[in-house]
Amino acid sequence: MRPVGLKCEHMTDPVGIDADPIRLTWGLQAEGRCRRQTAYQIMVADDPERLSRGEGNLWDSDKIASDNTLLIPYEGRPLSSRQRCWWQVRVWDESDAHSEFSDTAFWEMGLLEPSDWHAQWIGFQNPPIDATAFEEEWFRAYYQDNDFGAVPPFHMRKPFAIDRPVQRATVYATARGVYHAFVNGRRLGDAELQPGWTDYRVRIEYQTLDVTDFLTVGENVIAGLVGEGWYSGRLGGEEKHPTGHYGPRPSFLAQLHVEFEDGSEQIIATDSSWRLSFGAIIYSDLHMGERYDARRELGAWHSPCFDANAWWPVGVETHDDAVLCGRTTHPIMVTEDVPARSVSRARSGAWIVDLGQNMAGRVRLRVRGREAQEIRLRHGEMLDADGSLYTENLGSARAEDTYICSGIGEEVWEPTFT
Repeated sequence: MRPVGLKCEHMTDPVGIDADPIRLTWGLQAEGRCRRQTAYQIMVADDPERLSRGEGNLWDSDKIASDNTLLIPYEGRPLSSRQRCWWQVRVWDESDAHSEFSDTAFWEMGLLEPSDWHAQWIGFQNPPIDATAFEEEWFRAYYQDNDFGAVPPFHMRKPFAIDRPVQRATVYATARGVYHAFVNGRRLGDAELQPGWTDYRVRIEYQTLDVTDFLTVGENVIAGLVGEGWYSGRLGGEEKHPTGHYGPRPSFLAQLHVEFEDGSEQIIATDSSWRLSFGAIIYSDLHMGERYDARRELGAWHSPCFDANAWWPVGVETHDDAVLCGRTTHPIMVTEDVPARSVSRARSGAWIVDLGQNMAGRVRLRVRGREAQEIRLRHGEMLDADGSLYTENLGSARAEDTYICSGIGEEVWEPTFT
């Protein structure tokens, strides 16, 4: 018998954990029938080399008579913010024969104290410094064909310099809304609609990501794209207050911890020095859909050497009583690409694309069109008797994406926050 599949708080090698207590779980593999665990021993150390020598300097449970393998609470030395812990377990079977220690797993603590956060909430400053120019741009570009009061996603960025070798770099990020984070043009992780829906007045989950390999000596950039999501977007069934359920507009919170090989540290956090602009996404709402104008794409806005001098200063917002806590669940992720089963023409002239199943997802569109040509994508679960798209069951949700072509070659697009 041997322990396998070590997990901390239901996750494999998680980072940014602040549960109290930390809980550990494993599975069992064995040959034969009627096998069972009768005892276990957990060892936790602050260095994997210690474990290889049989030293659990943070916790050594010794032999504990128990058949439990689920959510065993950590009972070792107190842990500090951002501390990484390596652990192993061995088990005894029904004959009191013990296994070898398992493969090594780890978890990393998150930011445990409010004082660990140096970041400030940032977002759209209302009114901006250049109010006249901004309002002209805003209304001309973003309120055209936006009849439900959506706020366009914010593009925010902060350049910074690295002048010596990096040992480790970690980003902690979240949003009142939904977000993507970037370092030097590379998106951090592949989760969608982060940080997920919580009661933003009570708690907001943050995500922790290792970006050591993203940084270079010289100029670097950390950036965020932030949309309304559940925070201020349109929610179904809320006729009296269909938008702004938790607040009027989204905001972003992030800080990057850079540890250098010489032992020093640098922290880059969201504050008033960040800059903000809007881009090709006119709006992106979970229920209403997305409108995207490819002619307004910003280019490599999240990369070094991009000229953001014309961008506006961000607005700094106050912290509230909501508790910032580490991620507690598996994220929303793309799990499958589903090709079209058939494409046919409806009587109206629209094309009906049948994906063969009902699902939660989004479209990937490949198109060659003329500049300013609009392509409208409507979503439904079934067809009417005449073969047209049935949408009456969607209620107030528009569930419609609009793509405006740039006219430059083949264009590939997926909506972002819908």
